Amino acid sequence: MFSNITIAGWSFEGGPIIKNLPLNYIDDLKLALDEKNLLNICSISGLVLEEMSDILSVNLSTSIIRRKDDRYTLGDLFPGIAKNLKKTELKPIIEEVEKWLHLRNLIGAHFNEWALSLSLEEAVNFGESILKFYEKLKCQNCSSWIINNPSLLFYTCKCGAITIKK
Repeated sequence: MFSNITIAGWSFEGGPIIKNLPLNYIDDLKLALDEKNLLNICSISGLVLEEMSDILSVNLSTSIIRRKDDRYTLGDLFPGIAKNLKKTELKPIIEEVEKWLHLRNLIGAHFNEWALSLSLEEAVNFGESILKFYEKLKCQNCSSWIINNPSLLFYTCKCGAITIKK
C-alpha cells in the first residue's frame, strides 16, 4: 500500500516528525470539509476548480482568449467549461458551483475583512458543490477525466463508466 508522507521536523531526541499528507487537492478538500475549516474549504475548493478547469479546458476543447506564455486563470478557463456543460444534464451542478464561486475570491484567495463574517454553511455549500462537480467529471474506475468525443454526441471517461450527453 502507498502512503504519501512528509517529514515535518526532526530532533536528536525524538527523531523524525512524520505526517501523512493527502494525495491530492480533492483529498485536502474532503479533509477540510470533515474538519469544518472555513478558510481551507474556500481556498482548496478554488484550487480544485482551477485544476479541473485547466484539464477540462483541453479535454472539452473549450474556447479561451490566448494569453502570453499560455498563463490562464480560473476566470479565463471556467466560463468556457461552464458554457459547454450547461448544455448537459450537469447544468444544475454548474449553476450551484457558479452560485458559490465568489467565495473563492472573497475568502479563499484574497484578504477581505468583511468576508470574515462568512458562515460555515456557505463555505460547506461551496466545497460540496465543487466535490459533486469533481465526482461527475473524474471517473472513480479508470481515474480519467471526461473527454470530448467529437464523433459521438457525448463526453466520456476512458472506460465509459461516465457518459454525459451533449
